[in-house]
Amino acid sequence: MTALPSLKRMEHSFYLLSLGCPKNEVDSECMSALLKDAGHPFTPDADKARYLIVNTCAFIESAVEEAIASILDLADFKARREDARLIVTGCLSQRYKDKIFDEFPEVDAILGTGEYQAITEVVSRLARGEDLRGHKPGAAGNIAYLDQPRTPSSPPGTYAYLKIAEGCSNACAYCAIPRLRGPLRSREPDAINREAGLLSDQGFKELILVAQDTTHYGQDLDGQPSLALLLRR
Repeated sequence: MTALPSLKRMEHSFYLLSLGCPKNEVDSECMSALLKDAGHPFTPDADKARYLIVNTCAFIESAVEEAIASILDLADFKARREDARLIVTGCLSQRYKDKIFDEFPEVDAILGTGEYQAITEVVSRLARGEDLRGHKPGAAGNIAYLDQPRTPSSPPGTYAYLKIAEGCSNACAYCAIPRLRGPLRSREPDAINREAGLLSDQGFKELILVAQDTTHYGQDLDGQPSLALLLRR
């Protein structure tokens, strides 16, 4: 009888595949933390998950190809379980929001790069049987999800990525980042310090600061705190 609650929880389990850069890895860890807090257990086995999530990259052609292959792989797992749902998040959803549902009828929902905090709502709505295939991501914006306490995928005693900003405002002609990730939005220094303390308490010995435009950190904040000042805190 003691196994029944565990089986019940597994009915709402999720599998999350993270592709691309360390920034994406942080985003995936934040989504995972939100889902776990909402009562959804993580499973490393895609064939046992009700919710199949892939957080994609679409910066260069090879990344797009990897994302497409991963979607098709997860679609195969979805076909084996009648109640499974497939969710695509990240840069591919943002860049090709007008094409994904047409190209991949197996996909049940997409979230853009400014919507990671909505992952629990999407899962809940899919559980209620709602059709979310009409949703298209808006402009990238909200970064409040980064303040969600998370457990990095790397083992304690090693390193963890710490995301200090999102997006880029340079608008270089050769780069898709502003279209995929929006303009520069820096996190407040106090929020970064709090997360650094939490990661240290978890046993991480090295923190690697990541962002799309690290050297411009803080230029969009009041007082324009610089990266150098952040490192001195």
